[in-house]
Amino acid sequence: MAPGQTAVTDTRRSVTHRLSGDGRPGRVRRHGSGGRPGPGGAEQGAAADQGDSQAQLALAQYYVAGTGVTKDLLQAYVWVSLAVRARDPKASDLRRELAQQITADQRREGDQLVRAWGTSRVEAKATAARMTGTGTGFIVTADGYVLTNDHVIRSCKEIRIRRFDERTIELFNAGVVKGTAHSCVGQEAIAAGACAHLGVADFVLSHHRGHGHCIAKGVDLAAMMAELFGRSTGVCKGKGGSMHMFSVDHKFYGGHGIVGAQVPLGSGLAFAHKYRGDGGVCMAYFGDGAANQGQVYEAFNMAALWKLPIIFVVENNGYAMGTAVKRGSAETEFYRRGTAFRIPGMAVNGMDVLEVRQAANIALDYVRGGNGPVLMELNTYRYRGHSMSDPAKYRSREEVQEMRDKHDPIEGAKAELLARGIDEERIKEIDKRIRSIVAESADFAENSPEPEMTELYTDVLVESY
Repeated sequence: MAPGQTAVTDTRRSVTHRLSGDGRPGRVRRHGSGGRPGPGGAEQGAAADQGDSQAQLALAQYYVAGTGVTKDLLQAYVWVSLAVRARDPKASDLRRELAQQITADQRREGDQLVRAWGTSRVEAKATAARMTGTGTGFIVTADGYVLTNDHVIRSCKEIRIRRFDERTIELFNAGVVKGTAHSCVGQEAIAAGACAHLGVADFVLSHHRGHGHCIAKGVDLAAMMAELFGRSTGVCKGKGGSMHMFSVDHKFYGGHGIVGAQVPLGSGLAFAHKYRGDGGVCMAYFGDGAANQGQVYEAFNMAALWKLPIIFVVENNGYAMGTAVKRGSAETEFYRRGTAFRIPGMAVNGMDVLEVRQAANIALDYVRGGNGPVLMELNTYRYRGHSMSDPAKYRSREEVQEMRDKHDPIEGAKAELLARGIDEERIKEIDKRIRSIVAESADFAENSPEPEMTELYTDVLVESY
């Protein structure tokens, strides 16, 4: 699923996120009441989700016609097949027609989804955690998951991820930030949405592009900026830099430069949660390039075998450094990578903070229920090169600009707020305040002392257990 593929046509939304049990294809589709047209459209979509054959047939017809939703014959085939299975007498003819219109591979995929529906697919349940907050509530899922304006604003406050990284780029170009750094501009929704439901005791591991995850887990911006400056007030006393930020207090365990290392490390932390019985969950982020590492699959096997409470999050931004996904991966739909280990997979639009937020909520509900790991693929896009030294000549300016213009997560969140009736001046005030906080953090870092020479000998060896 490409970033921004999901169609949203109305302000009241029903989002269908499913986990594919046994690692079978799991798809994400968002529908508004306009997306399921006609009287009672949203209710009909909910009824289809609950197994109503007439609603399933109607939904199939919507996908065939492209009425209010993006035309999708595979989705139509799945829904009408479910209606046939429910013995709807009107569904058989449409299913035969669709079977002739789609490819053999699509039929196999559709049949696989239908087989998995009742026994191995994990539904978004009504028991999913309810959020608290103020503002005008609107339904996100058919089962009653409510999101308010206040929740959206809190997610949008993760604009501090972008403002922090933009400032980092400026300081790097000015020669103040040394070494290297990896910008996550364009990928902010991944950290903001996925970490929104995590508690203070839940672990998070990141990779080389980890500023966003660090911020989303609650680490202080001033301490992070001081770390980039190599100052003693930094979150790692100036010894970690951009790529190796670490905060035990916030349960943020790196920042890792070794490609894919955070996946087995995350499995170990998940084992700690299970061993202690503390109800915690570990979330381990890794990239599309790291997904090809052997240690990743060893960790998948262990996590599935022991039903460890971990969410594996693949950030698929389309490029492993400068190598396009299709040139380096035989299977480019990474949510399928857990199939051999019976790990449920989810494909999610990682450019939409609310979609990421809901998908993460469903995944967390499943994992906290003792069912073992989930593999989430968040399809996203980075606007800059792999690192500060990468001119990113392997892609066109037109490609980057199209993503900025059509799929930007910050602008998408802003549009959502405006559609919900939030005053634009309030949004501007949030941005202004965040810019001020980031500027203050840079001032704090600049005025902080460098580490003492004796710090070279601390935090090197574990002296006690």
